[in-house]
Formats: sequence, structure tokens, C-alpha cells
Amino acid sequence: MDVGRVPATVTWGLLAAWAVHDAEELATMARWVRAARPRLEERFPWIPWERLEVSQQHVNVAIGLM
Repeated sequence: MDVGRVPATVTWGLLAAWAVHDAEELATMARWVRAARPRLEERFPWIPWERLEVSQQHVNVAIGLM
């Protein structure tokens, strides 16, 4: 292996990790926010929780743009 050169498996591994992470966010983010918000509001009442609300469409667009 050349000094300073990254093996292709590292590059593909990072791409796979990124794709899995984004897929997990697509599958869980909006639902988790809806489920966790009441508990978070009770614990941290001073935070403006209404700004946390996100729809699945919002999540899809945000992750797609990133």
C-alpha cells in the first residue's frame, strides 16, 4: 500500500456507514420526535418545543438535500 493512500474498502465503508445512518434517520426521526416531545416538555419546560415538530416530508427533504 502506498503511503498516504486510503484503501478503497475504507472509502466504501464510510459511504455505507453514511447511507445506513441516513436510512435510520429517515425511518425514525419524525416518529421519535412525536413520541419523545411530551417527556422532554415535562423535563425541560423552558425550551420552545413547538419548534421541534417536524413532518416526515420535512425530514425527507432535509436528509435528501444533505
